[in-house]
Amino acid sequence: MMVNVLFYVFGAILVLTALGVITARNPVHCALFLVAAFLNSAVIWLLLQAEFLALTLIVVYVGAVMVLWLFVVMMLDVDVEKLRQGFTRYAPLGALIALVVAAQIGLVVYVRKLGLDEITLMQTLNGYNTACRVGTFDHTALDDCHTEGLAPAKTHWARRIDTPPYYAWPLRPGITFTYLGVAVDERARMLMQDGSACENVFAAGEIMAGNVLGKGYVAGIGMAIGTTFGRLAGEEAARHVRG
Repeated sequence: MMVNVLFYVFGAILVLTALGVITARNPVHCALFLVAAFLNSAVIWLLLQAEFLALTLIVVYVGAVMVLWLFVVMMLDVDVEKLRQGFTRYAPLGALIALVVAAQIGLVVYVRKLGLDEITLMQTLNGYNTACRVGTFDHTALDDCHTEGLAPAKTHWARRIDTPPYYAWPLRPGITFTYLGVAVDERARMLMQDGSACENVFAAGEIMAGNVLGKGYVAGIGMAIGTTFGRLAGEEAARHVRG
């Protein structure tokens, strides 16, 4: 729990120092913000148990590259106004790249929350996108958007998953109805193997749904079977008790 809290704390500081790098007017201040960003990144690597990468980041980038860069910045006559013009020119491209990176980070976070393996997920997603064939999408008909080389194949409404935002929900398999179970008569009495009705055993709901679903399925019929035969079974059971 504490590791997660520290991760988000240093992650927030990293974002703030990174903003300082691109917004500070003084080049020296930009370099110092970058040093702070590197240090916070190293702490995050430590929290992820990547000690070698954390030490490499500190020794190589903070201890060598950034110190050298600071000396160069302080010795040069940097034209701040010219740099600011370049920042304005490339701001839209930078914003687009930031959105792409944010989408990728969000995807990884959601994948971990769902308990999925990132590598397996991306392999599955890339395989599906590669198998999709472009067609005319029509959700009201059996269109020609399908997959090729994918098992099981998606024969209709196959569209590439490549445009954010992405949403994911954990799903659980469930049995909504069954075509098996016991046989009953019109009074919800269970039928024995010889076809005779058992006078004191009644069935309702999914255990006898095959008596109805064997002739086809209509949306919501599972609930209808439960309520209809539940009432029949209750009435017959009460009648049997009263004699």
